[in-house]
Amino acid sequence: MKILSACLGACALLVSSCAVDPLNTDPEVKGLRVASKLKSYADPVSGTALSVKQYRQFELFLPENPSTGYRWELKPGWSGTLNYDESTYVADPAPDGLVGSGGTRRFVFSGATAGKTNLTFRYKRPGPEAEPADVRTFPVTVTE
Repeated sequence: MKILSACLGACALLVSSCAVDPLNTDPEVKGLRVASKLKSYADPVSGTALSVKQYRQFELFLPENPSTGYRWELKPGWSGTLNYDESTYVADPAPDGLVGSGGTRRFVFSGATAGKTNLTFRYKRPGPEAEPADVRTFPVTVTE
């Protein structure tokens, strides 16, 4: 009987040590992306300082009207402190029959390594000779 209760006690201890923490109170694993509310910047003026923590995302919204031929283009040359995650366009609601209404371009980035960089966006038509109608540069700081 003593052997049986010792075995049952050892099994219970072993099973409890393998249990999942339902409240997720374990410390965060460095580098693991976690779900959190995104920091958002809606139609910021050029020069607005942006900040994000390492491994976290932020979104940037810029007004766009692709029916005019213009789109926001991310200028190359920004450093590896950020990851470029996605870009999507959402048209503004328009009355039936209205063509050519504008919308918003959404850019999503995440902090890769601590440091500073600049993001420069040009609102222009396609082609290397096309002059931009608007240019916006944002200093970005990624913190640990």
